[in-house]
Amino acid sequence: MVGLADEAARWRETVKVLEVDLVNLVGNIILAAGYISYVGPFTSGYRRSLLERWMKFAAAKRIPYSSDFGVERILGDPVQIREWSIQGLPADELSVENGIISTQAKRWPLLIDPQSQANKWVKQMEKDNNIQAIKLSNPKFLAIVENGIRMGQPILLENIDETLDPSLEPVLTKNVVK
Repeated sequence: MVGLADEAARWRETVKVLEVDLVNLVGNIILAAGYISYVGPFTSGYRRSLLERWMKFAAAKRIPYSSDFGVERILGDPVQIREWSIQGLPADELSVENGIISTQAKRWPLLIDPQSQANKWVKQMEKDNNIQAIKLSNPKFLAIVENGIRMGQPILLENIDETLDPSLEPVLTKNVVK
């Protein structure tokens, strides 16, 4: 009986949080969508600055949002984030945000990864889907990409330069279908 009483108290607390989240839903989703769409290439300091400016704008327009807004809280799944950690993604806030952005954005992610942490994480995350990691110097890279698209298999292009093969443009300009 004591266990059920504790569970009832936890549910009451959860209901209160969900009622507040329902009021703040529109603002939270606007902020999260902007974050996912625009801040990926920026440093954590600049991301924070943009988010603060967007929050001020939302407040000026009387759009309610959570005072404790965080991308991980709004868009993150704790179970998935834990799985990413097991797969090698560092557990710091920036890495988790980058994981959320790269998995939930509608565009193909470009990962600048001097320490190869993201490379290892992506390979581990997609291991069961038979990910193929290729370099543009591979003479068969275009055939591998075409086959990956046709078969629905993930492809990781490694060590790309500032310019890409023009034949990749039609693929890279399309939105990701999830």
